[in-house]
Amino acid sequence: MSDQARTATTTKQAWRPTWKDVTRWVITLILLGLVALHIEFAVLGSLLRNIDWFLIAIALLLGFADRILATLRWLILLKVNGVPVRFFPLLALHLTAGFIGSFLPTSFGVDAVRIVMLVRREGRGIACTAASVMDRLIMLGATLIAAALAALALSTRTDLLAWSILLVGLAAGSLLGAVILMHPRLAAPLTGALRRLPGPNIGERLASFYQALHLYRHHGRVLWLAGALTVIILGVRVLLIFALSIAIGLDASVFEYLLVMPIAWVVVMLPISVGGFGLQEGAYALLMGLVGISATAAVSISLLDHVIVRLIALAGVVIWLFRPEFRSRQTRSIGPR
Repeated sequence: MSDQARTATTTKQAWRPTWKDVTRWVITLILLGLVALHIEFAVLGSLLRNIDWFLIAIALLLGFADRILATLRWLILLKVNGVPVRFFPLLALHLTAGFIGSFLPTSFGVDAVRIVMLVRREGRGIACTAASVMDRLIMLGATLIAAALAALALSTRTDLLAWSILLVGLAAGSLLGAVILMHPRLAAPLTGALRRLPGPNIGERLASFYQALHLYRHHGRVLWLAGALTVIILGVRVLLIFALSIAIGLDASVFEYLLVMPIAWVVVMLPISVGGFGLQEGAYALLMGLVGISATAAVSISLLDHVIVRLIALAGVVIWLFRPEFRSRQTRSIGPR
């Protein structure tokens, strides 16, 4: 079966409603209900009616900068695995996948959506998946490290010692996993072990996938560049939230958001709600409360964040739909398949 047929079959199966999907919808509604109990709707309406539109425009620009930097990181990782996709089609694909994935009530997720879309365009399942997984691993590792540092800083003024230990453990685990994944002495035995797995072509494909991931060990400059871009992305995201807070009239410092936002991002990664709705509002309310921001104001920021992210992604959807050349492969490439 070809990569295109395989991904098409996967897409149809992944989008079928399951009990997990229903559970996520129920959890989302429960979380939204709990958040609603702790906010003042009159104050919420007043904050949203009196926003500074210039600062909202700044937030939109920061959101676009975030997506441009994230696409650039993905692009350089794809190049290593021999997928020479062009920047603007990849940006449109990235935005479109983000828009679709942000509404899916499944575990399929944004990452899987963008992998499916890219494989359909390029027809290189292993190479595209390996680059996309590496992209996600770098972002996850950097976010965990930032959250661990933020929790340690917050623990000096709040009772977050247990969370600090947990996040430090997760960050250390991610670093250890990276070392194991990239260790040269483990490459041959792990590849051999994967090839011995039962099933038609399963072992061989997993071994090829691992080799495509391990390829990045020989591209240290690319990994350092991807890491630097990730640090900048995290900074841009903090500035976006700061801009939204100023837009609704809050008087908070960037430093305070540096302390709470990385932890909030880790919480929002939990796959328990649809598009992060309810979970994000609750995380923002609880964590921003540690630096003196009311639950109502935090929910206002979260709602504006949702709108900004989806408006930016919607631009990609429009481009993707009206530029058919972005949806088809333009060049053939070499490298892992």
